[in-house]
Amino acid sequence: MARQLSVYFIRKNIQITYREIGLLFLTKRGTPLTHDTIIHARKKIEGLIEFDKEVIKWVNDLKDEAKAISELSKEELFKYKKIEEIKNKLFNIPSDDFIDTIDLINNNIEHYTNG
Repeated sequence: MARQLSVYFIRKNIQITYREIGLLFLTKRGTPLTHDTIIHARKKIEGLIEFDKEVIKWVNDLKDEAKAISELSKEELFKYKKIEEIKNKLFNIPSDDFIDTIDLINNNIEHYTNG
């Protein structure tokens, strides 16, 4: 669903061809998505927006977040990107290491806020 939402937003907000969108997304075999796959993804989301409350919420949340990001100053945008980078790194930590990492972060926060 994430890829289909991405295709929908790209097609709706950026004037590039279906072929160009297909080049942004690769299949498991490493080939670009086809013209038909891009059209199917866009139409599927358009259809779901008609009645699926969860998809409607996702679309509205993404629109709101995109708008908020577009209004950030350069400094705020830099901080936002760093926060997202950290979140992505944390997300990719193996679960066994996650608790140790959280403890380390909390200890550093305590050190810098109490010291």
